[in-house]
Amino acid sequence: FLWPDTGPIWGMGTIRDLAPYADLHISHDNPKSDYHTNFIKEKNHLFLWSPINTNFFFLQDKKDIDISFIGSARYGYRQQFLDEFMKGVPIFTGGGQRESGLSAEEYASLIRRSRMSINFSESPAMFSQTKARVLEIISSGGLLFESANKSTRKMFSPGIDYIEFSTYSDLIEKIRYYQSNKEEAGQIALNGFNKFQEKYNGRVFWQ
Repeated sequence: FLWPDTGPIWGMGTIRDLAPYADLHISHDNPKSDYHTNFIKEKNHLFLWSPINTNFFFLQDKKDIDISFIGSARYGYRQQFLDEFMKGVPIFTGGGQRESGLSAEEYASLIRRSRMSINFSESPAMFSQTKARVLEIISSGGLLFESANKSTRKMFSPGIDYIEFSTYSDLIEKIRYYQSNKEEAGQIALNGFNKFQEKYNGRVFWQ
């Protein structure tokens, strides 16, 4: 069984219920986060990450979008954050499976074209997940700005492989800094890309 999205009122209980009948459970959204390891203790369960199709997400030279959030803003906290953020910094927004109906190719193209991209780790139930978007951005050579959480830190190092933020003002300050320090921003994005290639690509996932 593959579980791309798990939580205390969905996914987790079913993993436990089906454990006697399953050869293997794999969950993608929380690589050994403290929250999930307290709930899921089945021996036939693996915490992994979202496998990324590098035919869609890859390093390209053309990056004509400076800063973006490509995904659904229908969750209230995301929209509030973006509304407040956009008062200080122009940002390209788009996507959302239910809102805009972007094809996989269109979505991936926007991610690849973005020099810097924002992700929100909180689920609608307000616990942190390592979204596939984290790996999509990093594997495309973008500089990831990720809301602070323990889950993503299990895979990548903040300040080395990506930039962590906590508040509106913190995010705006950090984006302005890296807009003015492109060489440093590029090095952090490259660190994340290299770590993805070494530890989290599709070959490593399936091995």
